[in-house]
Amino acid sequence: MADGIGYFETRWKSKSWNTRHHFIFIGKQVKHQHKQWIQFDLFRPVEYGYECNIIVIKKRMDPRDIVAFHEDCGSQEVIFSELSMYYRMHYIPVRTRVGNQPYMLAGILAHNLAREPQIQIDRRARGT
Repeated sequence: MADGIGYFETRWKSKSWNTRHHFIFIGKQVKHQHKQWIQFDLFRPVEYGYECNIIVIKKRMDPRDIVAFHEDCGSQEVIFSELSMYYRMHYIPVRTRVGNQPYMLAGILAHNLAREPQIQIDRRARGT
């Protein structure tokens, strides 16, 4: 596939399972972002690494469609997991939607207000 993404599909069964399941292994070349401060504004080249994901599926489908769907939704899932870890978005304060909406919006606003000053203050990384 394009964008440095590779995948393969296999069937596998654990000893404790009754049936075999389809596994899709996805490998992608990515740029590693450095979030720590660099002393004296030293030059740091872009470092490339690999991310690997495994998807277990029950339904027989074209692996290209599954990988494309995973790559589209994966970026959103990272944002949701970050909100869950740092801003307690996995917590449901009340039983009604009307009560949970302000809580969620306040968490997203806190996330954005915490990130925006960091983006404005940090100098842009120089190109290699």
